[in-house]
Amino acid sequence: LDASDHGEYVALDLKSLINEQIVDLADLACDRELELEIHGFDEPLWIKGNPDLLGVLFRNLVLNAFTYSSFAGEVCISLKSLNGSAEFVIANACQPLGEEEFKFVSTRFYRGNRSDVHGSGLGLSIVQRIAQLHQAPLEFSPWREGRGFKATVCIPL
Repeated sequence: LDASDHGEYVALDLKSLINEQIVDLADLACDRELELEIHGFDEPLWIKGNPDLLGVLFRNLVLNAFTYSSFAGEVCISLKSLNGSAEFVIANACQPLGEEEFKFVSTRFYRGNRSDVHGSGLGLSIVQRIAQLHQAPLEFSPWREGRGFKATVCIPL
């Protein structure tokens, strides 16, 4: 994604945009018997951004959380207004990643040690680029004492 290709930024309800992605991927969550814990989706949360790009960002994060979660595992999703930003956090119980792996998860074509899951290794690099275009800090970290994966993105309000 080139900086000139980011399209028009408009006012949009982040809650609705993210909820669409969760609903679209609900069958995958059901197939994998995931336990979803969702917080902060009661009220609209308005930001200015590109709805198409942000749709891709949140779809990739939700898809990764559902795909890489342990079978019948837990996925926690939260959205809240915090310090002038919309903070979105998605975390899943999954195969532990080494501390070094967190440095590379958003590198293009990085696949880690998961040969049992199909993919190209581009999803999180796309997420990172879209976050950069929205001047939104993005962080990947361990969850639940290293037994999971957490992604946090903070989009300016």
